[in-house]
Amino acid sequence: MSKNSNNLDKFFRSENSVKPKKPKKIITQVAEKKQNERISFLQSEILRHQDLYYNKSPEISDSEFDLLINQLQKLSPDNPVLNLVGKDSSKMYDKIEHIIPMNSQGKANEVSEFLAWTRKHIYPKYLVQYKLDGISVELQYLNGRLKHSVSRGDGIKGDDITNNVRKMKGVPKMVDGKFTGAVRGEIVMYHDIFTHKYSDQKNCRNTASGITKRKDGKGCEDLNVICYNAKNISSPFTDELKKIKWMEENGFSVVPQKIMKNTNEIIIYRTEVHENLRNSLQYDIDGLVIKGTQIDWEDMKRHHPEKQIAFKFPLEEAISILRDVEWSQQGSTFTPVAIIEPVELMGTTVQRASLANPDLIEKLNLMIGSEVIVVKRGEIIPKIMKVVYSSDECEKIKIPEICPVCKEKLINETTRLYCSNVSCPEKDLHRLRKWIRKLEIKNFGEKLIEQLFNEGKIRKIEDLYKLKVSDITALERQGVKSAEKALNNLYAVKSISLGKLIGGFDIEGIGETITDLVVDAGFDSLEAIKRTSIGDLAKIEGIAEINAQKIIEGLKKLEQDMIDLLETKKITIEKKVKGGNLSGKSFCFTGKLNKITRNEAKDLVISLGGQFKSGVTLKLDFLVTNDLSSGSSKNVKARDLGVDIITEGEFLEMI
Repeated sequence: MSKNSNNLDKFFRSENSVKPKKPKKIITQVAEKKQNERISFLQSEILRHQDLYYNKSPEISDSEFDLLINQLQKLSPDNPVLNLVGKDSSKMYDKIEHIIPMNSQGKANEVSEFLAWTRKHIYPKYLVQYKLDGISVELQYLNGRLKHSVSRGDGIKGDDITNNVRKMKGVPKMVDGKFTGAVRGEIVMYHDIFTHKYSDQKNCRNTASGITKRKDGKGCEDLNVICYNAKNISSPFTDELKKIKWMEENGFSVVPQKIMKNTNEIIIYRTEVHENLRNSLQYDIDGLVIKGTQIDWEDMKRHHPEKQIAFKFPLEEAISILRDVEWSQQGSTFTPVAIIEPVELMGTTVQRASLANPDLIEKLNLMIGSEVIVVKRGEIIPKIMKVVYSSDECEKIKIPEICPVCKEKLINETTRLYCSNVSCPEKDLHRLRKWIRKLEIKNFGEKLIEQLFNEGKIRKIEDLYKLKVSDITALERQGVKSAEKALNNLYAVKSISLGKLIGGFDIEGIGETITDLVVDAGFDSLEAIKRTSIGDLAKIEGIAEINAQKIIEGLKKLEQDMIDLLETKKITIEKKVKGGNLSGKSFCFTGKLNKITRNEAKDLVISLGGQFKSGVTLKLDFLVTNDLSSGSSKNVKARDLGVDIITEGEFLEMI
């Protein structure tokens, strides 16, 4: 068993067939051919997505498009496609020439790239602004009156979308009467508007792009224009701060800015904005814009102005190559894990990524050797989101058919690959691991559980409570003190809720949260759940028939094991408190807690007669968070539904 358990990953690694070596000259020719094919593919994809963005509806995010550009820059730095901005081909609008050239900014994705730029551009002080992730627009004024609003187009001419922009917020129709010139900004959709009215769309930016192009102007009132540049034709601004002040005084919504003395300040600020401030903003940003305070209009005419740079946030997406797929076994379920060429994401080197299940492999048409987009947006585990390119030499991924532990045939339901053998030893081991995690037993690690399991000392949860110190010290590298600590911590938990008991027994698809719904509905004992029917349980809000069936069938298989555990007298089921401080109140927690853990908060709620909820619903009484202004989905939903949002301190005061 030990050998099987420790070599599961190796068992499932795709076999690499040995191929005869090719002469060096042939290898070089093959490599050049592949590179040329890749360059050709990137060129066509970039042009296709530019056309979709300017004239139809975008298929990919701005960051995904940047990945394609970055790849082409590495393979073909002087490629003419890199200098194309894109072009509005629509005939719905008249074409207007820009007053301020709407060119592309140079970009730095890494700190090293930013420092290389600063060595060439040393300023007494730096102006630092948010880089807005929206739709570029130029507002043109004649003697103080708004005359035209022009889309980016090819950077020289764009579409006259004045009628649509007039409906947007942040666009003054009249300014200083002496002003004839242009103001440049970004059309953005605020997060709360997107959540209320457009949550079925992909993201704020793509939604704003689609609305901006509508001939009837419908929805334009839901958009905002935030500005960052202005040029008076007769008397151009020479100082950035005076220009910003003029925009503010004339009623424009202006992008926030800071003055910084050196590059270290900027690097620290970028980290702070990315990790903390960004999520509290009403709109999307994808980095910072850095420049001096003196304006150089000649430099602004360049295709990539040299005296300012977009310092992008750490990459949340990257393109890599799938080299292999390993299959990780957890209990009865087998999950594919992608082994990829190492890439830098969010400041860390990523070599493994989640593939979720066999169905995702099929939907993505993923193969060994495919170029893929890897995403890490705040998640601990990166994910493969999309296949960019697969050549004829890519290999099909082999999905395992036999359980390496019990040798039974695996069941492939596409969304799940699993071993159906109830007696598979791996299921017993997984259940023991989950029990220890569920009860948060310290000093009782997975390695110790595996050692005891492989030596035949434990098979069921009840066996844990029959262990002696000598059982542990007999194992390799296990001393008396560590053995005593482990058992003392195990026995310190003397009672648990019924939900935690059933959740800890690892019934397929049934966790503590679902079980708590059953208990809250009045089925507050093993006997009560056992006596009821699938139909009765299915009527409980949040359960439904599938979960009801899993609960009933799971209890049939494991009821005796639960009874045997309770008969050890080492652990008991807590009776649900009635009339406690929190009786009749329900709580949901989001974000980081400072004084207690999430599990401790949950146990407190239940022990005082309250209900713990995993999500925000109309029936929820309180959402507990330490960031009341957060734009998280739970906070937004709670505000929409009128649920009380309280801090951790207010929650602790209640008890």
